[in-house]
Amino acid sequence: MERILNFPVVPLRCRNTIIVLILLPFFLLGVGIRRFRAELATPAMRRLYFAGFLAGLLVQQLVWFSAGDSHVLRAWFLHLPIGIVASAFLLTLKWENRLLIRLGSYAYGIYLFHAFGTSGGRILLTHAGIHSQTAIFLLSMCLGIGIPILVEIVLRRFPLLSTLFLGRKMPRRSVRKG
Repeated sequence: MERILNFPVVPLRCRNTIIVLILLPFFLLGVGIRRFRAELATPAMRRLYFAGFLAGLLVQQLVWFSAGDSHVLRAWFLHLPIGIVASAFLLTLKWENRLLIRLGSYAYGIYLFHAFGTSGGRILLTHAGIHSQTAIFLLSMCLGIGIPILVEIVLRRFPLLSTLFLGRKMPRRSVRKG
């Protein structure tokens, strides 16, 4: 897949189509598990997902660490079924994390404004003479999540800005009859 996506002749529209086709099974899996929970989230299915994940992971490791070619993985798209069964297993665990739930309420703002924090962190550290990829990653990740959350908190206080930048509905004003 990396070869396809990085190939300079492939037009952007085709790249986007390929990405959509690769992500589509994950979307359908999430919708399916949500809508058909009684059939797809049973303990037996959870064990099946976990066994499929372990089997796929074992094959992946054998290919990677044997004398064989890792092109086999790309040719079979082995990463896709491994990701699907691993995602199915995790979705059926019913695991909840309050921090992630709280961060999820800011997901759209993070999606919209993360670039300012991530690029800002990288630029700041690079100008400061710090070229450690770990430090740049950690600071950029924190800023890429933190700055959009702060921006969204501020924007929520102003209905017009909240509508313009976050797409939220304008609150209706009460009309006084006088």
